[in-house]
Amino acid sequence: MLTLSRSGFIHLVTGRYVWWTKSLCAKRMPLCWAVLAIFLMPWCAWAATPLARPDARVRLDGLGYRALPQKMLSTSFSLQTLNFIDDDHILLTYNERKLIPRQPDDLPEQDLRLIRAVVVHVSTGKVEAETEWREYDYGQYLWPIRGGQFLFRRKNTLYVFHPGGHLHEKGDSVGAFDMHVLFSTDDVLESVRLSPNGSMLIVQTSKGKHIGDDPEEDSKEKKIQIVFFEIDVASASNIVMLRQIGRSEASHVVGISSNARGMLTVSNDGRSRWGFDYKGFAGGSRDLAGLESSCTPQPIFISESEFLAFGCRGGDELNEMGGFDLLGNALWLATVETPVWAMFESALRGGRFAYRTTAGPIVVDDSDSSSRVQIVHVYSNGSGEEILRAACSPVQRMGQNFALSTDGRKLAVLHNGAIEVFTLPVLTAKEEDALRKASQAAAQGELTPQESTRGEK
Repeated sequence: MLTLSRSGFIHLVTGRYVWWTKSLCAKRMPLCWAVLAIFLMPWCAWAATPLARPDARVRLDGLGYRALPQKMLSTSFSLQTLNFIDDDHILLTYNERKLIPRQPDDLPEQDLRLIRAVVVHVSTGKVEAETEWREYDYGQYLWPIRGGQFLFRRKNTLYVFHPGGHLHEKGDSVGAFDMHVLFSTDDVLESVRLSPNGSMLIVQTSKGKHIGDDPEEDSKEKKIQIVFFEIDVASASNIVMLRQIGRSEASHVVGISSNARGMLTVSNDGRSRWGFDYKGFAGGSRDLAGLESSCTPQPIFISESEFLAFGCRGGDELNEMGGFDLLGNALWLATVETPVWAMFESALRGGRFAYRTTAGPIVVDDSDSSSRVQIVHVYSNGSGEEILRAACSPVQRMGQNFALSTDGRKLAVLHNGAIEVFTLPVLTAKEEDALRKASQAAAQGELTPQESTRGEK
């Protein structure tokens, strides 16, 4: 999943939102703003896509799953996850509801819990591998990397395991959850973030409390260490290794929207006009397209060369979403539901992304949670066209109750006590062309340390 904060997703206020292109509107001409608004207007008028019916359904009670209270699901706790391993297998993990055996080194202040992990065959519903993990807090513990591999966090250590390799390459499930340590620290692991293609890992840490520390020490002086790693997967053995390529420091945990080679920043270009800037990790910067908005826009990468941005358009509702690329193009504009508990997931090889939001007021008790649903929309990266929409229930604040396969052909959601799987149509000629252009943009979008386009007309 793509997130911008530990507490939920994106924090935005409302206001006015209009797309613009810096290269065209360098002089801020009123006619330019009007022409762009009219040019992009047709994308706002799409008809709503009806809810799809699943092609496969696997009941959760047959997997040992017991429903969690709505009050827990309404917190920022990471309680259950759903991910594709490959086209035929899904990894489901969930918080078990049972007594937890204590161990001698368990501490009273730890939030000890048990996580059950199962590998499920989509067509048959058969459990092909399963295990149980001990966790010591309620933070996020699982991230997909690539090639059917996953990143698992326990306390301040990150592990890697490869269920897909054991199921296919070795023909057995015995070692599906075998892990090796990828990263470990004596500090507190505050944030874990991956680039869209899974080749960049960004971790943020802080100094933990130790015996002898001054209890009166001002927590505001705590420094956050930000370390950037390149993830290398050996082609022969599929062993994952890290190579540190940079580090920085901040006064607090920061939200970073990045791909494998750089990050996006937002600059105020006067009044309510905002610009996106791409900063290369190896140096250089590029001035990209921008928008007019009374709130600070929030960009997030959906591929190595494309990103989304939310902004504000009148009233007190946030309902605009648009797509950009690293060559400075504004690709499309769409009207969407106000993003409440919103989450995204990208199809790395399919040129599509899934967007989950919650309609209506948030319910934090169990009184009428059975009637509440979240909606997952699948869009095309290049055009913003909606391809499919499906319901999720019960609602939950954190993401990971839906998954999009890497080729963009399957969507899985947790809904009505089951894993529901939807088959999406093959990529159209238009999508194939957009995917080729995105690949070209990724190559052309690579910065040189000397490159800087700010201020060009």
